[in-house]
Amino acid sequence: MNATASAPSAVLPPAIPALDDSLGSLLLGAFAGLLLQGMIFLQTYRYFQLYPKDGRLLKAWVWAILILETFCSALNIHTCYYYMVTNYFNPTVLGGNPVWSLKILIVPACLSAILAEAFFARRVWLVGPQYRPLVVIAVTLELGFLACFLLILRRWNAPTTAEYLQDYWLPALGSGFIGIGDIMMTAVLSHVLHHSRTGIKRTNWTIDVLIRYTLTTGLLICIFEVINIILSVLFPSKLIFIPISIILTKISANSFLAALNTRNWLATTDAPGTDPLNPFTTSLVGPANGPSRLASTLRFKTKLSEMTSAGSAQTEAIELGDISRAEQGRSADVLEIKHDPEAAMSVERSLAP
Repeated sequence: MNATASAPSAVLPPAIPALDDSLGSLLLGAFAGLLLQGMIFLQTYRYFQLYPKDGRLLKAWVWAILILETFCSALNIHTCYYYMVTNYFNPTVLGGNPVWSLKILIVPACLSAILAEAFFARRVWLVGPQYRPLVVIAVTLELGFLACFLLILRRWNAPTTAEYLQDYWLPALGSGFIGIGDIMMTAVLSHVLHHSRTGIKRTNWTIDVLIRYTLTTGLLICIFEVINIILSVLFPSKLIFIPISIILTKISANSFLAALNTRNWLATTDAPGTDPLNPFTTSLVGPANGPSRLASTLRFKTKLSEMTSAGSAQTEAIELGDISRAEQGRSADVLEIKHDPEAAMSVERSLAP
């Protein structure tokens, strides 16, 4: 009788721990990552449709980020499948050594984030030599971000998840590094654009759009960086920070692609209240149809003032557009401001090598 009564208890399933801060976090991160991955695919497709004449370096840049982010999504899917399908009734695996796909995920994710940040750092580098020391500092911080996350891999063979995440301060420190670098690049670009404003309504509108885009994307990335740091510190032995990390790399990649794809839009969209046919506001040069229309040139130069004082004249001009360079086979996004022929200041952001 006792043997019969004890038989059912022998086959009782082991107690399953709460999954909210483990599998729940992984699943939410995978869902969010796949949604943003779809945006990456769409923006990549649009990029190659809109800018077929961009340089090889820029195209390779886009391909590299696309491949890395796709690899990240594949690793996320494998991680979820391993824990939720292969080991669906094995709760002990949750506290054991993390699956290889989850551990190696940090490598392509960090490389993708650095490539996206390096693009904006390159823009600041091209602005002028006075900002290049800041670029060097930002790049150093980004390399520190990569080093912090790679150091986590030294615990590859840790027997438990808690021991693998024992150095929880490393992802927090790395997120702080890249967050500071992103703030620096955002501040410099916003500063340069703000001081590039002129009295031309079309020009000011374009610059305002660029400033809003720079601040919005930079602020969004910084917010997720702060959340990532907080979760890493408050829950050192949990995987709650995983969804934020996945979303963060996807946002960086989408920001990079959006910066490339908006070049033609900025060059061909008129500011509210301006007359596109007025030669004193805009001048659109290019064929009316055909593929070359995408490489049209928008140039607008206005002589703001000519003041004769001590035999010198001051002239200001601004150019912003997607300029086709047939002899070089590439396109460039140019923002150039000139003051005084004898002491010219040029601000150029080239999106192609």
